[in-house]
Amino acid sequence: MIPERAGRSLRERIRSTLRDYRSVVAPLIVLIVGLGIALASLTPDTEAVYQTSFSGTAGPGNATFSLDPSNAQYVQTNLTVGACDLRVYLATSAEFQLFNSTGQLPSRWIGCSNRATTTTNEVSHLILANDGGASEPYNITVYAFSIGTPYGWLALPGSAIALTGLILFVPRVVLQKTLKLRDEFELKKPK
Repeated sequence: MIPERAGRSLRERIRSTLRDYRSVVAPLIVLIVGLGIALASLTPDTEAVYQTSFSGTAGPGNATFSLDPSNAQYVQTNLTVGACDLRVYLATSAEFQLFNSTGQLPSRWIGCSNRATTTTNEVSHLILANDGGASEPYNITVYAFSIGTPYGWLALPGSAIALTGLILFVPRVVLQKTLKLRDEFELKKPK
């Protein structure tokens, strides 16, 4: 009879534990779903704004190219064909005006040692400088990209769902642990 009572109490304890966890599972699922939706809102999307290329033969001196005005966040410039005497300077509108008035070249450039660069700053003009004495062929490609979060609006409902799950989950876990501790201390009390 004693083992049967021990078996029943073990069964009762298992059933009680499962009942306790059943009340916690739903809020935990709500919390996880909310966090999943909130994280999905951070998914980036890269969009090509424009692509253009310039090619030809550049004589000694400078040549300038205008780029389309855009809301691009990243501009990648490549000098795919060009001798070491050729340099391509990336200029903002202000740097281009300064170049036209004073001849001062911008600080950002690509050439023989670095044939490509990506910048987050505005690039409105390219200045091709041929420092050699002969005409050189060139090919310049420019890619402009915009990166956004098209699902950013999901952050608000995802956060609200996650917060609701957290508000429902934490008090239930704390209550469950408190009741468990109370039961353990009551069993250990001397009678």
